[in-house]
Amino acid sequence: MNFTDTLQLLMGLFIPMAVGFLLYHAKMVDKSFIKGLSALLYNVSLPCSILDSMMQKISLEELKECASLPLMALVIIAVTMLLGIGVSALIEKNKKKRNIIIFSFIVSNFTFTAYPILEMLYGKQSVFYASMYNFAMFTSVLVIGTILLKRASQDDIPPRLTLKDLKSTPFMALILGFILLFVPIEFPKFITTSISQLSATTTPLGTLLTGLVIAKAGRVDFKNIKIYITSAFRLLIIPISAIFALWGLGFTGYFVYVPAIILANPVAVNLVIFAENFNSYPEESASYVLITSVLSIITLPLVYAIL
Repeated sequence: MNFTDTLQLLMGLFIPMAVGFLLYHAKMVDKSFIKGLSALLYNVSLPCSILDSMMQKISLEELKECASLPLMALVIIAVTMLLGIGVSALIEKNKKKRNIIIFSFIVSNFTFTAYPILEMLYGKQSVFYASMYNFAMFTSVLVIGTILLKRASQDDIPPRLTLKDLKSTPFMALILGFILLFVPIEFPKFITTSISQLSATTTPLGTLLTGLVIAKAGRVDFKNIKIYITSAFRLLIIPISAIFALWGLGFTGYFVYVPAIILANPVAVNLVIFAENFNSYPEESASYVLITSVLSIITLPLVYAIL
């Protein structure tokens, strides 16, 4: 994996961002469109992403073989959350904004960029292992992400999960997804195809939203040292530490490659979707996504070189 390979894959993030930026500056869309797009992503695209990931057929043998991956992901999520809490307390005075940093520590772009990179480096089988690992990631994005971004909200909303959250379409999709994992329900092809097609809109529209939010803010905060400290942890310190920790625990092959590459990806565009939905400093959140995406062009090959 080299600079050109990484750039080719990550251009899939930058081009929709640029389109969103230009649309807003050309006054072809306004603030109400941004709010509507955020609602569409949160209530339709994100739930379909969850369902699409969890509707795959898994044999008992495959489940036994890969059972450690979701557990591994949960441990890594817990460790990165604690690390994020500690680092954010040191570098960010604003207690609400600390939650954005914690989210950035926990959640990388674990599907849109991670899957093609894994397939390019390790073949299609690695994507199956990644999907097993990501069961825990989808849960953490929804549960932990909702709590963190509600705590960061500039509006007067309860900083915890409420019954309204649990009745929202993303949470209903998560519950249905877990049921479908263990109950062999065969859906008509037109349903599964529709879910997959809507799922595929999550990251492109999410990055488009990032560009719109950056344009609305009028600038990207390239001088914010907190973003670069967070980027160093997100893109280098966390994945490299995970590699050596997993090797030390006796893991090899896909059980190291998959978490390492997922962890080495930039901050997930879901941060902007949640931030815009809950009014949790969306402009600053967009800067975290953009800057980590740019830096990952250099850092991803470095992490791969260690593997």
